[in-house]
Amino acid sequence: MTHNYAALGEYTAFRTQAGDAALRRLALLANLARTLNRHAESPDQPVDFAAARDALDHIAAAEREIGAALARANQAGALCGKPEVHAAALLRGRGD
Repeated sequence: MTHNYAALGEYTAFRTQAGDAALRRLALLANLARTLNRHAESPDQPVDFAAARDALDHIAAAEREIGAALARANQAGALCGKPEVHAAALLRGRGD
């Protein structure tokens, strides 16, 4: 059996990239949720809509990165016998 080490390396790198983007997305969503909760509890404090839009733009960018990295990881994985990776599995089992 011939091993495709180049594909394995790509699979690993893109899976890692997708996982990092998923962690970034999680942190961005958590920060936005905390900010919105603070605003909900303090009606006198004006909402910084520009900052909220900026946060949403960063969240959307992380989601695009996850999708692109997973597509590349799964293409490479098919060449080296690795199972398909789904976004839902990226954060499971990570201690960070």
